Amino acid sequence: AFADGKRRAAILVNLDTQSPHPVALKFSGKPVAGSAKRWRLSAKHITDTNEFEAGEPQVALVEEPLPAFAAGSPMELAPFSLQAIEWEVE
Repeated sequence: AFADGKRRAAILVNLDTQSPHPVALKFSGKPVAGSAKRWRLSAKHITDTNEFEAGEPQVALVEEPLPAFAAGSPMELAPFSLQAIEWEVE
C-alpha cells in the first residue's frame, strides 16, 4: 500500500489456489466519489501464461471502476488472484 498526497493505492494478493477470501480494506479519509479503480489479473487457469510459446495471451489485465468504494467495504479475492486498487481521498 502507499500514500502520495491525496492518492492512495493497495495491492491485494490471494495465494490460495482453491478458495476465495473475504477482505475489508480499512484506511483513513473518505474516497473522492468516482475516484476508485481496480486493475486485476484475469486468467481461467492458474497455469495460464502469456509466454510466446502459449500462442494467444491467456492472462489479461482488467480495469474496473469501483463506484461504491469506501473504507471497510467487503470484497472477495478470487483464488490465485492479484489486484491493485487506486483512489483519492478528500
